[in-house]
Amino acid sequence: MAFLRRRFAPQEAEDLAQDTYVQLVATKAEIRNPRAFLARLALDAAGMQARRRLARPILVSDELMPPGISEPSDQEHSLLLKQAIQSLPPKLRVVFVLSRFGGLTYEEIANRCGVSVRTVEVRMSKALAKCTALLS
Repeated sequence: MAFLRRRFAPQEAEDLAQDTYVQLVATKAEIRNPRAFLARLALDAAGMQARRRLARPILVSDELMPPGISEPSDQEHSLLLKQAIQSLPPKLRVVFVLSRFGGLTYEEIANRCGVSVRTVEVRMSKALAKCTALLS
């Protein structure tokens, strides 16, 4: 944790520590230098988080907002998003939440849900379309 706290914000450091622990538990390789190995896992997790953040589409952008309409407050937007997610059918909701909030890849979601990656892609597309429609 000290290693992560020196490099990242407190909340992000905690998230990275958890991701690192999950990766460590899944590792079956012999570890010669535990400190270096944990540091590498943590930095790899940080890189994956950064890539996920960049890859996620923005549901509503300033450019799409009609003139004269003010943006909803963060609290209103959060409430609307929560309602949109809760209104999704269960299969779509699970895929959406695991991807957007759990940070899992489509392959990881497919393994967890026992479906194909293509099924995850279809469900995610439907979930995004429904959320976009509800938030528009």
